[in-house]
Amino acid sequence: MEVWIIRTVYSKFNYKYCELRQNIINHLIFNNYSGKGILTKKTYPIHLLEQVGTNGSIKKEENIYEYHIDEIIPIDNKHNRLCFVNIDKSQEYCACLLYNTKTSGKTILKIEGIFNSDDCIKCTKGAFGIDENNKYKVGNILMQVILDIVKTKKEFEHITEIELSDTSSKRYLYTITHGKPYYIKYGFRPQNKLDYKTYKYNKELYKENKTVDNKIVDNIFENTKDMNNKKPYLHYVNKYKKYVLKKNPIDIKLLINKIISKCDCEDKDIRKNGCKLLSYVLVPLFNALGYKKYIDYNGTSFGDIWILKVR
Repeated sequence: MEVWIIRTVYSKFNYKYCELRQNIINHLIFNNYSGKGILTKKTYPIHLLEQVGTNGSIKKEENIYEYHIDEIIPIDNKHNRLCFVNIDKSQEYCACLLYNTKTSGKTILKIEGIFNSDDCIKCTKGAFGIDENNKYKVGNILMQVILDIVKTKKEFEHITEIELSDTSSKRYLYTITHGKPYYIKYGFRPQNKLDYKTYKYNKELYKENKTVDNKIVDNIFENTKDMNNKKPYLHYVNKYKKYVLKKNPIDIKLLINKIISKCDCEDKDIRKNGCKLLSYVLVPLFNALGYKKYIDYNGTSFGDIWILKVR
């Protein structure tokens, strides 16, 4: 089926993902990719024996995951786009890959975005409702599926490098809690030399176990009361303000982990408000600790670029 790629992207991402959607459109225009393509639909099962932990450690499992793929092949025959879609076949995208064809003479695959939605992957063992002590992270599994496909499938044998643009708040969260951005655990490294220096600087700074004065921390959280959504601020006042005022100085890693631990609880409001609260304060806390930010791609909002050599 012939489709318009940009129109298809707009239709698959709802208004909640408007920033990411616009980044993808800008990315297409910037690289002068064709706006038209052929859409095909496929469904695959995949057997994964492990999950990659936050620190790069391996958790052995024997689960069977199922995912669905839309493949859009641009008319110019220089690039392919492969997209993972929801298993309920509602066709909302979970991840998209844009890669050069063999005939193009280029060998780069670009990951355009990965979502951590529960319905992006179906697990037949150890999934939610089967073994609550063995929950899996959908984004983690999707990344492993992507790496497995690129490294083992014949149509990707010419691909030598995977590239992604990190625009998510995880780059701040994981630097604060682990000293390095999220995608490091899969082997990705900064493309830009200055970014690599920033990565090394932040990694060493993390080892110093820096703390922040509780008045500064309280002020950062108090600033969230000016947001349109007041519930995250009230969540701070009710759950964490006393803790912040009593402790001095504040170990930011411990505080963030306290909030994160509640993001997995059964209470929907606590999950929602806790996670939203974190999204408000991560960057100010990141700055207060003295970490350095990475350079945005060509001065745009594409985020910092990370690469993984696969061959």
